[in-house]
Amino acid sequence: MKKKLTLLLFGLLLAVGWTNAFAQQQATVSPAERLSLTVVDNQSVYDVAAQTNTYTNTLQLTQPSGNKITAGMLNNGNNIITIARQGIKDGANEGNPEEFARVNVMRTPQTYPQNPIGSLSFTSVSSSGSLDASLPANWTSSGLYGNRNGYAYIQNGSSNHLSFTIPAGLNIHNGKILVRIYTTQQGYFSVGGWINQASANTWNNFGVTGVNVGDVITIQGMTQDYYGNWSTAQSPRITQIEVDFLEPMVPVYDVTTTLSTKGNNGWSNEAAFGTTSALSPNDLISLDGMSNLIDNFSVSTELNAHPDSYSYTATVDANILFPSSSSSVSDFYASADYQNGDGTIEGIVVTGPNNWSYEFVGLVDEGTYCLWFNNDGNVLYTMPNDFAGNSVNVTIIADTGTYGNGSMMVNGVSHTFVAGETYTWTVPVCANGTILFACIPTDPYSVDVSKIIISSGNGSASGAPRHVSNNQGKNMAKGVKNSVNNHKFSVMNGKGLY
Repeated sequence: MKKKLTLLLFGLLLAVGWTNAFAQQQATVSPAERLSLTVVDNQSVYDVAAQTNTYTNTLQLTQPSGNKITAGMLNNGNNIITIARQGIKDGANEGNPEEFARVNVMRTPQTYPQNPIGSLSFTSVSSSGSLDASLPANWTSSGLYGNRNGYAYIQNGSSNHLSFTIPAGLNIHNGKILVRIYTTQQGYFSVGGWINQASANTWNNFGVTGVNVGDVITIQGMTQDYYGNWSTAQSPRITQIEVDFLEPMVPVYDVTTTLSTKGNNGWSNEAAFGTTSALSPNDLISLDGMSNLIDNFSVSTELNAHPDSYSYTATVDANILFPSSSSSVSDFYASADYQNGDGTIEGIVVTGPNNWSYEFVGLVDEGTYCLWFNNDGNVLYTMPNDFAGNSVNVTIIADTGTYGNGSMMVNGVSHTFVAGETYTWTVPVCANGTILFACIPTDPYSVDVSKIIISSGNGSASGAPRHVSNNQGKNMAKGVKNSVNNHKFSVMNGKGLY
């Protein structure tokens, strides 16, 4: 939703003749002030022969020390900040405002590769034998054998493997890969160094994180003995493999700022300030270079009918709502309660704005309803665009069971829980900003969570509106991540098993 808001008014009282103008700051119109317009310099020159006054006023556009404009507040495409001059005569506005500068903060979502970025199918294999020499580009193997019944398998042996190299030219910087393997047998795989269990006659999803172009993802068969020791073994039968890039839950935007100005000779060409920046929703918009906004104009003094003074206004057209001065700007509450669910996404009890997104999560563990996810899973909350604050308190209540002992990262800051513990982060975030719940990179899975609460000010559960979850989350159709009865296994030999 776009909203245009007058942010600040500054009066420039401009006298006729050779005198300089002077500036007087007036009141802001929003408690969530995010732009500041100030007068740096002002001059007037009187031409006796032409009977004109020529004004050269220099203004500066900045963000104040409190609230800011972040990339999440912008629309995709153009976001126009307009600066206009209004003539004032005898205490009243005269004529229409005259626009003299236009700042365009353009936001373009980054694009990602079309999936799959790699695939193999063995359903048409009609004879048995080695497949090592017949794989397409970016795939290599040792000990990969096909069967005439339309499947393949990786033989026993520590040197036997099937590997995929991430192709060049893909925008997947430090990204997340999902290796999907269709097997006709139960068994175990080591995918990217993590040991995972596969079920029969279904697609099995194996996540690999922190991947870049040129990295190699290696797949091997594994087996476990009575004592829990792992060794390389023949893999389950494979019919198809697909390698997908998982688009980040937190979007990344390319943001470019340009400036157009209007003087005595009309509008100048649009000029860029700085370079294009890759920003996430929580990153601040830079207004570097907006300290020299020149308003150069002339008025006739022949009939002494010109304005007595001028005021300047800045307006912004972006995806943000500003509250009225009478509303509370710090009262916010949203929560997701997982402990009374039914084991599905729809079973989550949601209070407050329902801006939750889920990616490969489980909602039952050891028979108890709770939220948990593997290293490739995430939960994302997006703040509404009418939130006027700069931070929130994020509270997590850990489950009381065995896996209530564990860790969680909130926007990159981790905490290790004791079962049943309640812990709160203070997270800097603005309107349309994001809060990401993720595993510590070295952990195979997250702590089990009973409830998440996001709050600020005097928000309370009893005073917040109640909403029913309605499948607005990203990748909701994928549901609970493939696992074994949604139960976590132990960590053995440094490998995460789930």
